[in-house]
Amino acid sequence: MNYRFLKSDLMVLIFLSVFISFIAFEFVDFTIAPFEDAAMLMRYSDHFAHGYGIVWNIGEKPVDGATDFLFMFFLGLLVKVGIPLEFATQSIGFSSHVITVWIVYIASRKFFYAKQWLALVYYWFKSGNKAVNYAVFTQK
Repeated sequence: MNYRFLKSDLMVLIFLSVFISFIAFEFVDFTIAPFEDAAMLMRYSDHFAHGYGIVWNIGEKPVDGATDFLFMFFLGLLVKVGIPLEFATQSIGFSSHVITVWIVYIASRKFFYAKQWLALVYYWFKSGNKAVNYAVFTQK
């Protein structure tokens, strides 16, 4: 059985994107600054973007303290082109969640030949709960 991406699949992906956006913008307080690992990566990214290298303190030797190098690198690039650090951090997190949802949906349709409704159920249990948990624990 071959999988073809249908027009209705595109509609489902748009619906999922709108649903995630609604959850995020309705329940998540984006005024709270990122913390923990994200805050540490923000410091490395800011120094990287401004030409100081991957350092914790400006003027010191480079260190390998970034736990997620690719995130730090892309964040540094966004800051380098002028996007504010906190907004860029939140944008990468939000975009990553949406893209993960798309991948889960498309993979369940293509590799497991799931019906659209079943792929949505799979999304809800695998990815949707994270959106709801994120909304519940970072409420406005």
